[in-house]
Amino acid sequence: MINSVSPRTSAEASSVTTGTDFATPAPIYTKNDVEVYVDGVKKTVDSQYSVNIASDNTANVRFTSGNV
Repeated sequence: MINSVSPRTSAEASSVTTGTDFATPAPIYTKNDVEVYVDGVKKTVDSQYSVNIASDNTANVRFTSGNV
């Protein structure tokens, strides 16, 4: 059995940086591979942020307006 490992990264931003892409630290295969928390509160994919996955499985997280 292979245990799941959760790579984590953090970034600091302010409300003026809405729309900034944040790179993920590991390959991403589906948008549900990413969980986003702001000040300890879990955000909702497709509502409060989106995940853009490239063909090489690198990804960026982009916040919607007012959710950074």
